Amino acid sequence: GDLATAIPADFGDVMGYEPIVIPATSGTPVLVKPAGDCSSAFGATTFDFDLACKHHDLGYDLLRYAARTGGELGPWARRAIDDRLAATMHEQCAAIDGGPACRTVA
Repeated sequence: GDLATAIPADFGDVMGYEPIVIPATSGTPVLVKPAGDCSSAFGATTFDFDLACKHHDLGYDLLRYAARTGGELGPWARRAIDDRLAATMHEQCAAIDGGPACRTVA
């Protein structure tokens, strides 16, 4: 279906931006925070985790949105978002044949 319909209509008003749809390495489109980025103890990497981080940032903003609009989610939601980040990073490592260093960072 249309990914944009998965975002509440007032999300942009509440959070100050509109998520965008971009294709993942797998070709499947995903929603992301356009200005999202990666923060890591390792600093910038050559593994191109940009998409995974932008998707993760949107997930956390959806948690913030829910809290601000009275629909706060439980700890299960944060775990699900973090688990998706890890899975997406490992998928990226496999796609670029990033080897053990990539998997360690992921």
